[in-house]
Amino acid sequence: MLEKMDDFFTARANGYDEHMKSNIVGASAFYKYTASLLPTEKKAKVLDLGCGTGLELEEFFCCKSVWQCYGDRPDGSYARSA
Repeated sequence: MLEKMDDFFTARANGYDEHMKSNIVGASAFYKYTASLLPTEKKAKVLDLGCGTGLELEEFFCCKSVWQCYGDRPDGSYARSA
């Protein structure tokens, strides 16, 4: 039987950020690159659907601290760590 999606993500939430930072080649550069593509206006709003732990948002805030950022994780599995 397949693991339910919310169970899959809940089981991996605690180690997700460290895994991405340590084991995914180019992850850090990717986050910086995606942040560079986002709007530059001071009152821009950014919606991150499926934000997981919010790891990507860390880089976004470093670049554009004046944004209003919103994240949504429909299954709630990562909400404790975001």
